[in-house]
Amino acid sequence: MYIIGLIFASLLILSSGAQAKPTHQCNTRASNQLFVSGDGTGELAKSRILAAVTSPESDINLYTRLWEPTKATPYTFVWLQSWMVVLFMDPLQDLTEMIDAIRADPLVASLGVSYVGDNSSVCFATSAPAQAQSVTEYHNTLLNHYFLSSTIEENAFIDSGGAGPGWVRTGESFLTFVPDGCFGSVNVFRFYGPGPNSHFYTADTKECGGLRNQESGWNAEGIAFGGILPEDGQCPNNGGYVPPIYTPLYRLYNNRWMFNDSNHRYTVRYDIYEQMMNKGWVGEGVALCVRNER
Repeated sequence: MYIIGLIFASLLILSSGAQAKPTHQCNTRASNQLFVSGDGTGELAKSRILAAVTSPESDINLYTRLWEPTKATPYTFVWLQSWMVVLFMDPLQDLTEMIDAIRADPLVASLGVSYVGDNSSVCFATSAPAQAQSVTEYHNTLLNHYFLSSTIEENAFIDSGGAGPGWVRTGESFLTFVPDGCFGSVNVFRFYGPGPNSHFYTADTKECGGLRNQESGWNAEGIAFGGILPEDGQCPNNGGYVPPIYTPLYRLYNNRWMFNDSNHRYTVRYDIYEQMMNKGWVGEGVALCVRNER
């Protein structure tokens, strides 16, 4: 049965991150960009940074100190007499921790870098709402495990039997939002555990960071979808909309860690949440807020 999950994990349609040292927390913000800048034209600094990112082996020391960006884009502002390089980072990596480390790095400073910051998106009051994203639930009748798929391509792959035997749609699904910094929707990351042959989803920065930094046995697969973080266990409704824009996504745990068979289920239906708890699953409360379809 373990082969089922291993085949599944190797073919999932998710972006993979770089191999830099994991930050202590994850970056759930939609932006994965930071920038370094300085005065003057910065030709030497820009050239060296670009070379290090494009060909890490040519300047592995600088590349490592920049936390292994996946891409770099240079800019020169003649009228401001300054320069900037935008660095695209592993989306899992915490921007704040990386910015603090780069600011304190003597090699980076020696290049004439005088400022390091978060290249967050500029938001306008008229910004369009975040794009909706559909998430489909599957159940494996052989493993009694649940799984969430967030792309049409992945749905087709599972439905065709590509993930192995036993996977069927439960008939449950929900709508959520793609990660969007202006709208406030954050990254929900997906992990795979080869031991329990299971997937796990989280938008909690510390929970995600712990899974990456500890010998947890869980491997980060990338961004699965987006959502809104709950506030004190409740979904926000700052506009007082009726019905509310957001609805809770509840998380349940089968509590089979002692058998190396951990699995979680996620549902927007409270009646399913109660039914699963009556079957012995542990209710873990509101994990995320997603789009209310009512």
